[in-house]
Amino acid sequence: MNSEGIKEQLLESAERYAKTMLSHCTPGLPGLMAENYGIVYDQEFDRLYVHFLFPNLDERERTLLATLSRCRREVKLGAASRRDHPNPEAHLDHEKILVECEADFVSLRDSVKQLRIEARLSPVQRDLLQDAFLSVPLLAI
Repeated sequence: MNSEGIKEQLLESAERYAKTMLSHCTPGLPGLMAENYGIVYDQEFDRLYVHFLFPNLDERERTLLATLSRCRREVKLGAASRRDHPNPEAHLDHEKILVECEADFVSLRDSVKQLRIEARLSPVQRDLLQDAFLSVPLLAI
């Protein structure tokens, strides 16, 4: 299997692991209030996902990567939905929030880079870090 295939398999396995753990090993999750459920679910999903991919990092580093992952997802979703606002005022609000999310992403990405964790990662983990955490693919506009 080539490197891309291995990376894809690891990402899929991490997603399955996180979903399975959340479904069967988090007894407090179903009891959360509805307004908090989505936030807590996403945070726990990212934490488990990152732990699966980077078990050799310490908790602080994994927490930062989980936060970066969530921020990256927000940037991708915001960029993908930027044309979904027919109202000019809603479009401007969306753009303002997207700019804030992008700034947060850059700040978190810089914090991760300052940790210099790459030396402790395998070649596949370094590729995963770069492709699935430190970069945001450009979207057709």
